[in-house]
Amino acid sequence: MFWIIVDKLNREVRAIEYSEPSELSYPNSYIVPVTSCSNYVVRLPPVIIPEESLNAFLTTGWENKRDVKLREFDKIFFEDSGVAGQLKQDCKDYRKALRDLVKDMTDPRNVVWPIPPVIPDDV
Repeated sequence: MFWIIVDKLNREVRAIEYSEPSELSYPNSYIVPVTSCSNYVVRLPPVIIPEESLNAFLTTGWENKRDVKLREFDKIFFEDSGVAGQLKQDCKDYRKALRDLVKDMTDPRNVVWPIPPVIPDDV
């Protein structure tokens, strides 16, 4: 996986990172995780991404990030996880909110991520 950093104002590709960058390192930028580069051709400098392509690009990045977050909670649903009751329901609700995120998204530039439930360390 790698990350493409796109300037919010002029939609230029600012950088490509191979380890997850900090938002502090790239203020006023979209940081988009990419799991496969087969859909993207990057020519530097500069790359201007058309508005309609930027929305699709950002949505794909958020889908990738969402999928990673979903996988982090897979272990909760194993029978021997020890998670039950309200915590298990909170995890189900969180996963549903993640799955609905892209479908319900109105602006891929301002994603509001659901807050994950707190899982005890011994789970």
